[in-house]
Amino acid sequence: MAKTMLKDERLKEIMLSINKNGSITVQNLSRKLNVTPETIRRDLETLENQNKLKRVYGGAISIFENIQEFDAHTRQTININEKINLASIAADFVKEGALVALDDSTTNIEIAKTLAKQFTDLTCITNSLAIAQIFATNPKLKILLASGRLDNKDLYTYGQAAIDFIKMYHPDIFFMSASGISIENGIMDYGFDQFDIKMAMKESSSRVFCVADNTKFGKTATIRVCNFDEVDGIITDKDLDKSWMENLTELGVNLFFP
Repeated sequence: MAKTMLKDERLKEIMLSINKNGSITVQNLSRKLNVTPETIRRDLETLENQNKLKRVYGGAISIFENIQEFDAHTRQTININEKINLASIAADFVKEGALVALDDSTTNIEIAKTLAKQFTDLTCITNSLAIAQIFATNPKLKILLASGRLDNKDLYTYGQAAIDFIKMYHPDIFFMSASGISIENGIMDYGFDQFDIKMAMKESSSRVFCVADNTKFGKTATIRVCNFDEVDGIITDKDLDKSWMENLTELGVNLFFP
């Protein structure tokens, strides 16, 4: 029989786990530490009272893991090699003649570059001026640029006009970016403007894939976009922590790697 850990030992193990992964579940901790779910819930309450984590439904999240939102120029330089690799996997899901939806993100900029090089018959619907410009480098490709109000800094359109434009179409596939992914809150991002665009693209598309490198896992962002069962899979890189692979597979999430 496995030895039952003392409370101080459990609290230390819980903090090690949440600092590593950004989020934890009662179920997983109960199995790992060989105690009842009720014991874990009391431990989480203790740690929350010490201001070391925040309890959520089914577990807890780190109070220090709310990912920082960087400007567009900075985001373009972060994990660029991983984003290029993710773009190659995303391209495998695309067929000639498809209508592809891409929301504004630096990851989708890399996907746009790959698609523009590899395909001769694609239509892209996007709210990103940068993505539209990339597709314009290939004269054989078509571009549907959502109208609406323009964000002067990051150069994307948003608002009701952009949403209505997107809803006029039915994309074959939508590659959805994310700023954070957590077991408890699913796929997360910043800004209500971007959220509305994501939702319009998600609800209009036949297939939806979240594209996120390993640094987005265990991070939380401002707005919860959707549950894992609302996407057809997550495209990520091979550096994703093994515990995340196991947890997501247990939840029935399809993972795709370079």
